[in-house]
Amino acid sequence: MKKSYSPIRVNVDSDSRDASEIRLDIENNQYFSDLNRLDIILKGAGREEYFKLNAKPGESAELALPLNGEAGELIFRDPRGFEVDHFRFEPEVKREAIPAEGGEIRQDGRDWLLIANGKEYRVSGKTGLLCRAGGVPVENFSLNIIKMNSAGETQMHGAPRDYAPESGLLSRWRLKQIRNTDAGLAVRGRYREAAGEFRYQIMEDGSLKVSYDFQIKKKAEPRQWGLEVALPADFSKLSWERKGQWSWYPEWHIGRLSGTVDSGEGIPAESTGPRDLPAHQWRLDRYAGASNDFRATKRDIRSASLSRGAESLTVRALETTHIRCSADRKGSRMLIAGYSNGGSERFLRPHAAGNDNPLGFNERITHSFLLEWRPGP
Repeated sequence: MKKSYSPIRVNVDSDSRDASEIRLDIENNQYFSDLNRLDIILKGAGREEYFKLNAKPGESAELALPLNGEAGELIFRDPRGFEVDHFRFEPEVKREAIPAEGGEIRQDGRDWLLIANGKEYRVSGKTGLLCRAGGVPVENFSLNIIKMNSAGETQMHGAPRDYAPESGLLSRWRLKQIRNTDAGLAVRGRYREAAGEFRYQIMEDGSLKVSYDFQIKKKAEPRQWGLEVALPADFSKLSWERKGQWSWYPEWHIGRLSGTVDSGEGIPAESTGPRDLPAHQWRLDRYAGASNDFRATKRDIRSASLSRGAESLTVRALETTHIRCSADRKGSRMLIAGYSNGGSERFLRPHAAGNDNPLGFNERITHSFLLEWRPGP
């Protein structure tokens, strides 16, 4: 995604993020106008202030925002009534700290239970895969490598086309061994195309740390790879918070930093030709499974959850993590991805290619994150 050109650039003094104020250097990149022609609005710390700054074209002005460690927004508004740019500032947010390990791991018949803080996770003794989180059946829990596809086109007329993701590369999971170790429950096994280990560690806060380390046995050019979790279809509400490329996105934008969307929301997709004004936002187009908003990849999340009512299964990132959801009558699915690129859309492909990461024979894919079942009040 690109941001429209802005004649304002805001540089943040990183040392000030946790202080009582955030210090900014504001560049005026307008060609002819002084910065003082723009109204500047500060929102944050429970107040809204209007002020002016002086800076000639090509020069900068310094500004200190007294936010006292709270989030704030800085809006630059043209006197003709439109926003020139919009920035959001937050205290520095660090990656999720790994909770202390704790709780109990024990066998229950053939299965294994991991229990802490009133929360329970069941690992199948038959497959070695997570099969239940609290009271929620996990209907699929498998590593997946989504291949790059060659579908898609520039469409001007005709019925809208829905392009399903390319099927996953990995198949035929076979369990080899389950061991209860000092570092959690270790599950060794192999797919036809990869071999390695899953590891489950129960944390004292009731979350489950999931990690994996697999060696690839077949070359691939992935669009995404990660662990796919499938839940019952009534887990239809997706919520997320993420770190974005930009500090602020409009609330209606498909790339916004946080949001909530239900798989049943949206408007049936209809074709719109080049001379027709769309009747609604593209994110609301709904296909057989769900809307574009629900299905779009949410990059670099801090947390994301699928829920029904107050009950949810939440992912909390420990390292770079992306999610991509889908839904149909059979269930709701979330790919918890350790890698994701821009895909194969023909106009974007030359730019996205720089982020490609082909997998060679015997290369490893590793990732870790926290899962937490939340039963609600």
